[in-house]
Amino acid sequence: MNFKKSLIVAGLNMSIFFTCLHGGQAVAANFSAPQQLLKFGMRGTNVQILQERLRELNYFRVEPTAYFGTITLEAVKEFQRANGLKVDGIVGSQTWKKLENAGESNLASRGGNRSETTYYIVEKGDTLWLIAQKFNTDVDTLSQLNGLQSTMLQVGQKLVVPSDSQVSRGERVKPGYGELLPWFGQVENIFPRDGIATITDLETGLSFQIRRTGGYNHADCEPLSLQDTQIMKRIYGGNWSWNRRAVVVTVNGRRIAASMAGMPHAGRDDKPYGVNVSGRSGGYGTGTNLDKVKGNGMDGHFDLHFLGSKTHSSNKVDPNHQAMVRKAAGE
Repeated sequence: MNFKKSLIVAGLNMSIFFTCLHGGQAVAANFSAPQQLLKFGMRGTNVQILQERLRELNYFRVEPTAYFGTITLEAVKEFQRANGLKVDGIVGSQTWKKLENAGESNLASRGGNRSETTYYIVEKGDTLWLIAQKFNTDVDTLSQLNGLQSTMLQVGQKLVVPSDSQVSRGERVKPGYGELLPWFGQVENIFPRDGIATITDLETGLSFQIRRTGGYNHADCEPLSLQDTQIMKRIYGGNWSWNRRAVVVTVNGRRIAASMAGMPHAGRDDKPYGVNVSGRSGGYGTGTNLDKVKGNGMDGHFDLHFLGSKTHSSNKVDPNHQAMVRKAAGE
């Protein structure tokens, strides 16, 4: 293994990056695949074995962590796609078999048989969110890459960050912004009902977690916890509002341009979901209680729009939401 140390100067800041280059590494011919089914969110020895095998084949381009996060998910999908398998990101018997029988001809084409890991040294004033913006990634991915249990950082701390090959999709996206993806046919599937995502407000940089609880023309969402509700309300200056705001939604390893309206409506947190209630939030009166996430301090849900999404009431595109979506994409 050869080590290359380089000094990068960006603006007024100087950050040291260490790149570990693995060149000329032969693909193991005697790899014996475990038979455990692996999928997103799992941890353990077999996940590390999977990552090491994918790394040999140049699909996994960071240090193994034994955690099946978004980087591992994308690596598995890339391998499945390249080898004619069902692209679902789940490592079952067929994927293990392909991994076991893989040789030099199965190497990922990008960069040949060469993978790299890049490190960033934390400086005074850095936050995990700011570092994520520098590398066109998100806080969740950085946390998974480094096995972080909190967002607290120390000056001089060394963090694994995505290399250029890992963020190739981001080359089409301005740093700090989101992909401009259509709601219908794409985002509605990337962010399915009951899916969890992170919203980052473009103007304030504040982030909070949400669950998609419904919606078909756009996403109806609720903050995941009381703390998330408090952050969302802080973004709106302490008062709920229908005002549209440009946001970036991080979900399943993607950063997507979106627009949110900060007015909870159509529900009551103190009543069961799905029953008929009176006094629903936002002046919605009597009807089905659409508040699904309980104990988060919000009555009802809020609207989250993406490129080409529509309102439920008019079944038409809202120009103000679309303007914010494009702002979130850096346009």
